[in-house]
Amino acid sequence: MTVLDRRSFLATTAGAALMTAAPALAQGSEDAKLRTLLDKIFEDQVDDSPERATGLGLDKGARAAL
Repeated sequence: MTVLDRRSFLATTAGAALMTAAPALAQGSEDAKLRTLLDKIFEDQVDDSPERATGLGLDKGARAAL
């Protein structure tokens, strides 16, 4: 039986935690792309529908002319 000292335990635990977090870190980029796409779709729909802009309270500032 091998003895596991504190440094080895911490290094192993940190490595395991990093490996489990890696997929979540990679997904952040995809989430940002999706968020940008959905924001663009929302903005386009609001610009195309003055009633929607008024209903959402977004008929101010740059959209005041709607």
